[in-house]
Amino acid sequence: KGDEIIIYQPSESQAFISDINRFGMERSPLRILLNLDDIEKDYSVKEEGNRIILHPKGSSVIRSLELVLDEAPFPVKRIIFSDQYGNRTEIEVMDLTVNGKIPEATFTFKLPEGTTLIRQ
Repeated sequence: KGDEIIIYQPSESQAFISDINRFGMERSPLRILLNLDDIEKDYSVKEEGNRIILHPKGSSVIRSLELVLDEAPFPVKRIIFSDQYGNRTEIEVMDLTVNGKIPEATFTFKLPEGTTLIRQ
């Protein structure tokens, strides 16, 4: 389902299934890729040329989030996270197909035999 996430731990022969909001994705910086219209709900926004600098509203381990924009169909070409510990993570978006056809089976997880499924 589109509102659930499965965390599979092969070494433990178990998988956890959770509502994506309970898992914490609603506050995930990567969530902005799903809907850029909601940025101002969770972040203060500053525009600098082709960059958008975001600072979380409220408490977060993320200190800042920078989106480097492009003219391509998918407007974000780079994402830079800085956390409260001084770590910096940079993600480059490349070779992306916007609204491409993905078979429904791609999103169907088949548990290996003997795996315990734990619903949280």
